Amino acid sequence: MKLTSYLSFIVIILFSWRTYAHPHNWIDLKTEFVLDNQGQLIEIKQHWLFDIYYSTVKLADIASEYKSQQEGLRYTAIDMAKNLQDYRYFSELKTSDQLVVLPMPKYSTLDKVVREGQQQLMLTMHFVLDTPIPTNDDTLSWRVFDPTYYIDMKHHTSSQILIHNEQGKKCSTRIHSPKPSQELIEYAINLDRTQKDTQGLGAHFAETVFVQCL
Repeated sequence: MKLTSYLSFIVIILFSWRTYAHPHNWIDLKTEFVLDNQGQLIEIKQHWLFDIYYSTVKLADIASEYKSQQEGLRYTAIDMAKNLQDYRYFSELKTSDQLVVLPMPKYSTLDKVVREGQQQLMLTMHFVLDTPIPTNDDTLSWRVFDPTYYIDMKHHTSSQILIHNEQGKKCSTRIHSPKPSQELIEYAINLDRTQKDTQGLGAHFAETVFVQCL
């Protein structure tokens, strides 16, 4: 099968999979919250598993631009993190409704993984917070979304949210699914795939993860 035919096939599959909101791309999320021995949040590790279409195109770009795939993955991860900096890494961490500014990631990696026989790319960013955040009384909220247009970015299940807890505190997580209006859904459906600057559409479709430790 020619590459162009293969990509067309992939596009058809993806757009029939999650059609209700017409996202531009799909990213499956996994987040790890790391607490210190006092039960304070000190690190966040997040993993983005890109959809098959984006992964295929990006791997082709890497193959044409770099001498080796390993070198290409390494430099592409650095570029991705650098480009995300102006958008707060598509990540919003709040405690007591106050925004916590994330620092530059300690490291970022881009790895090729195989899921159900298909090659996909996974971006990992490791953040070490400048100031530990107490978790005793407050509920932390965490959202990951593209503020400029709509990408479907979801954890899907609580099993994709991990808490590494040295102190053994009792922690719970829950995912609040977004409830966009019918008007927003129709607006998203009618978007051109290349259209950006979509009035902050991504935030309206972003799930919210709540973390609470007692």
